[in-house]
Amino acid sequence: MAKIKRHTPPPGWKNPLAPQQPLASARWLLGGVAATVGLAAVCVYITFCLLFWQGQWQLVFKPSRTITATPATAGMKFDEISFDATETGILRLNGWWIPAQPNAPYATDTLLLLHDGSGSLSDSLPQLQALHTLGINVFAFDYRGFGKSLDVHPSEATTYEDADAAWRYLTDTRHLSPSRIVLDGVGLGAAIAAETAHRQSAGTRADSR
Repeated sequence: MAKIKRHTPPPGWKNPLAPQQPLASARWLLGGVAATVGLAAVCVYITFCLLFWQGQWQLVFKPSRTITATPATAGMKFDEISFDATETGILRLNGWWIPAQPNAPYATDTLLLLHDGSGSLSDSLPQLQALHTLGINVFAFDYRGFGKSLDVHPSEATTYEDADAAWRYLTDTRHLSPSRIVLDGVGLGAAIAAETAHRQSAGTRADSR
């Protein structure tokens, strides 16, 4: 009778014909897909928030760097003023001083115009002409980011700083009495005028148009 000799497989040996175990379960694959989609959604949301944060100033401010007309266009004499120097001597703001006639009714008074948050000083020319006919000195300027003023993204904080700089120009450089200065604001400038008047204890004329 023949004897059957059995061979014991060496340690670690695997039968290549044995059925293979699945590398990953369906639940694991679904979890991985869900995690990838969730992470992508978070990345898209963060990117959208960053883009909105960087461009949100454009929702309020619509500046123009173009000066298409000056008071001379409307027949008014004026001086172009650059002021608000930095520590390095850079003049950050640009404006127009439109003097009243010497015998005008309010020749000793000055109106500081704070224009709207769009365009540039050129867009305020009709209003400047109307104010000039009242017989009062008019000083108007462009906030930073507008017209010929320093090219930066404007913000609520910078417009308030610019309004204060214009006030200091009138009181410190031109030596005008604060009691003879009236702030006039149009549109967004109305809020800036009101806030500046509160800080400087000045009179204000606000127009929300």
